[in-house]
Amino acid sequence: EKAASLIEDFLRGPPVVRDADLAHRRGVLVDARNPDAAIRIFEQNTQTYPRDHRNFMRAGLYFARNNRNPARALTMFERTVALNDTIARAWYELGMQYGRARRDRDMTNAFQRFIALESRNPDPIMRVGEYLLVGRNMPGDALMFLEMANSLRPNHPATMVLLARCYTSVGRTEEGIRILESVVRNSRGTPVPIEVRIALAEGYLAVGKNMEAATAWKLVTDEKREVPHLVSYATALLGINRNQEALGIANEILVRDAQNIDALMILGRARAAMRNFEDAMDAYRRIGLINPNHVPALYERANVFLHQQNFDQARTLYARTLELDPKFALGELGLARVARGQRNQAEYQNRLQRAHALDPNHREIQEEVRRANQARSQ
Repeated sequence: EKAASLIEDFLRGPPVVRDADLAHRRGVLVDARNPDAAIRIFEQNTQTYPRDHRNFMRAGLYFARNNRNPARALTMFERTVALNDTIARAWYELGMQYGRARRDRDMTNAFQRFIALESRNPDPIMRVGEYLLVGRNMPGDALMFLEMANSLRPNHPATMVLLARCYTSVGRTEEGIRILESVVRNSRGTPVPIEVRIALAEGYLAVGKNMEAATAWKLVTDEKREVPHLVSYATALLGINRNQEALGIANEILVRDAQNIDALMILGRARAAMRNFEDAMDAYRRIGLINPNHVPALYERANVFLHQQNFDQARTLYARTLELDPKFALGELGLARVARGQRNQAEYQNRLQRAHALDPNHREIQEEVRRANQARSQ
């Protein structure tokens, strides 16, 4: 404070002794104790010393902090890089402001300029990738930054988790699984971060590796018994016909939250797999009381009717799922199966083609397509 007072006294002297460095330094010292007072100094400095990028940078950081004034922050950072385009932090902050303004092309360009200046530092590169992936849902753009961060610092758990999720988002889940498996292998007996285990379990479940998923989710839920993790664990158990264990987990969740739809779905699917159709339908009806338009529950109810060869009821519910969600591929698959059960070959082929067009990678749809192809070849 003493130094700031001396500089202030100096700056109030005759104009001939004014100095850009001292003017900026005064703002920095004031900023340490009173940012709201400092911004007035920096803004004044931008008028007095319009070629000094430092004041624009400081003003931009002030306005960006806690989203005080995004538009002003953007203007200040643009002015900063116009005066000095070698400041990595300025390009990073400018990219963030462009992102918030949904100026995606400008955002990408700014981040690329940032990376060119910070090409050896993995932390900020990872942060850019994280922002693009999580903050903007732009996995294709995030991938380059996350791969670069990973190459600079291999096997860093936080980077690997983000990279794996990025791969999953762009349809390369198996690659994501491989890099997470490498983190586990390279742990050499040290505890594997829970975030890595969660991401690996999610990956296994996403590609239908239910045995591996169940094992991975068991490790996760032993450490963190949170509802979303329990739901995923039970889902994996259903995939390997460990239905009684899945029922136990569903009931554990329902003790905490009697209206948890995910747990009721597991309850219904497990009961149906155990051929206890009355209890399965009861679970789906409970979901209907909570949300009568819950598409997955309507679909599972239709599946029970289909299994019972109640084709009219099944068709009605499958059609209802498509009214609620015209892109629900399993609804089309259900109608195809109804048509197959009623030996309506033309309708069967039509509905199966629609299902495949909506989701060509879905395992059940692929299995039905193979079944149809085999039937035609016989």
